[in-house]
Amino acid sequence: MYLWKGLSKAAGADETMPGELNGGGSVPHTHLAAEREWRLLLPCVDRSGWIFWEALMNRRYPEYPLVGVGAIIFREDKVLLVQRGKEPAYGKWSIPGGLVELGESLETAVRREVAEEVNLDVRVKNLVAALDRVMPDSAGKIEYHYILLDFICESGDEEPAPASDVMDCVFASLNDLSRFNMTTGTEKVIRRAFAQLKESAFPVYDAEI
Repeated sequence: MYLWKGLSKAAGADETMPGELNGGGSVPHTHLAAEREWRLLLPCVDRSGWIFWEALMNRRYPEYPLVGVGAIIFREDKVLLVQRGKEPAYGKWSIPGGLVELGESLETAVRREVAEEVNLDVRVKNLVAALDRVMPDSAGKIEYHYILLDFICESGDEEPAPASDVMDCVFASLNDLSRFNMTTGTEKVIRRAFAQLKESAFPVYDAEI
């Protein structure tokens, strides 16, 4: 990722290429040498008002399903929810998570996404659910296609803080989940995970295998 005002720059990203945006300023690009192509980086604004640039990923109308991970983090009878700041679930509440990057293990992806979205360090415990999310557009063409893997995680006592593409976050009581406009299936997966905490089932996911 290439962040405006020099916040950070992805490894392998070339210097800014000429271009105009909103009447001025350069439009940064990354050069993927192996593929010999340029990809435009899109402007976004985070909660603090900083403008940053995010690589244009082919999430809409993908050529193949994308793999995502989610973290279900409990503190007693509360679970951590985040409010999404991007489509396809803008404004809705879900669990922290995102796409697995090339070369990452599932465990590494979960920990990175949680750190990026809510600034928490977590331990990944076990897989709770594997889900299909296929979303066609009005013409019937597949606009989004995700394979989601949700994990029970543990964190310390630190307080979460929204960052990245998250607008807000909160530890919500399980009794209050119906008050949140959540993404499809999120409440069901959370309740399944909470029930699993009381069981001593053999772990489905093992990062060491």
